[in-house]
Amino acid sequence: MGMTTKKRKSQSSAKSFLICGDEELVQEYGALFSQSEADVYIWHNRKPQLPKRKNFIYTRTLSRVPKKIIAAFELSNLSYERKIGNIIKIENHCAKESLIISSSVTQTVTALTAHLQYPHRIIGLGAFPSLLQNDLVELCRGPFTQNDALKTVGDIFFDFKKEVSLVDDRVGMVMPRILCCLINEATFALQEEVASTEGIDTAMKLGTNYPQGPVEWGEKIGFDHVLSIMDALYFDTGEERYRPSPLLRKLAAGADFASRFLP
Repeated sequence: MGMTTKKRKSQSSAKSFLICGDEELVQEYGALFSQSEADVYIWHNRKPQLPKRKNFIYTRTLSRVPKKIIAAFELSNLSYERKIGNIIKIENHCAKESLIISSSVTQTVTALTAHLQYPHRIIGLGAFPSLLQNDLVELCRGPFTQNDALKTVGDIFFDFKKEVSLVDDRVGMVMPRILCCLINEATFALQEEVASTEGIDTAMKLGTNYPQGPVEWGEKIGFDHVLSIMDALYFDTGEERYRPSPLLRKLAAGADFASRFLP
């Protein structure tokens, strides 16, 4: 069962952080860390669009990153190979007391521990485009994750006025799973001509008081990100309810198709 932390006095004493992974998530978490006075190393092949901050250091190689950092945020969802490669490189470079906070919506923390020499320091994060706008951040622990590591991560997010909920180590975690299933179901309805894009979005906004319709939300998130979670859920469970719609696959294939299909 999930348990939400209570607000408490911050005890984090972060000096520097590392952020890497999918560009959309690097931008979102970089924007969050623009509120921090700590040094933030952005490890990415190209410079993401982020607020100009003196404490942001952009690099294409880990050699510029201090070995002893508080935590590395590995935010890859779209590529399994990239995620594993990043985690291995981070562990080989960083001191063993540095935490690894990895997006765990497409790969569980338990699965990731197989690639680590020091699995006690990895924590799963429900990193998914647009969800950082909420006040709640989902974390999960692996079989070897230490309590001190969880506490440190909780303090980091507390500094950004975020609440933390500890959830089970399962593909999709909670909010990303629910949201992606909703978007996937909407694409099934669209594919079967149950209603138009506008009709589906309007019905969901008026009928459930959602801030955005599911198709609109999928466009904002990126259908490739939605597909990555649905594929992971379908592979993990084998359940038909998680099967991605053929239309979702087409929408995830690129903006050119989406612009022809969606208004």
